[in-house]
Amino acid sequence: MHQTKVAAPPAVWVDYKNYATYEACRQQGREMLGGGVVIAYTCDYDSPFWLLRVRIE
Repeated sequence: MHQTKVAAPPAVWVDYKNYATYEACRQQGREMLGGGVVIAYTCDYDSPFWLLRVRIE
């Protein structure tokens, strides 16, 4: 039997949504973890908002 190994696509960072406060951004990022798709998040200040970026597989 011949098996072909297919590499999984690399995880990528995606700009998700802007939030008015850091805490709101962080809370949404935490809630998105653990669902099997989002593996990490960051909240970066993007004046005048906080940009939630998620790393997805």
